[in-house]
Amino acid sequence: MTQPEEANLAELFDYWLEGKALTSDQLASLKQAPLWSQRMAVHNEMLEMADNLSESVDVPKWRKDKGFDQYLAKPSWWQRQGTSLVALSFSIFACLIMLFDVRLVNTSNGRELVINDQSQQALVGTAVCPIGREK
Repeated sequence: MTQPEEANLAELFDYWLEGKALTSDQLASLKQAPLWSQRMAVHNEMLEMADNLSESVDVPKWRKDKGFDQYLAKPSWWQRQGTSLVALSFSIFACLIMLFDVRLVNTSNGRELVINDQSQQALVGTAVCPIGREK
């Protein structure tokens, strides 16, 4: 079909949808075109379904707040507001330990928390002394 014929059929279909009167030739040309006749049939089926659904249906009685019980219930221990703050603080603490290379070292005085600079000096001192004594 050419473009003007298609536009003419689209205009006729719009008139038919609006309920305007069409001549028998115009209606026949719409019904002869397969696409437009199919659209007319679908529109008629939709009107029939709309007529069948126009009956009123009673809404069942139900407790509307019952659907929100899961949101109103007390949250579990891992869902509380402070849990994320505790997790964040532990993560920051772990990052600081890794950044400053904090270690727990056994010495003659007992256990000590040693930061990177102090531990290197202690290790250098203990490693160099035995080597120097051997010479």
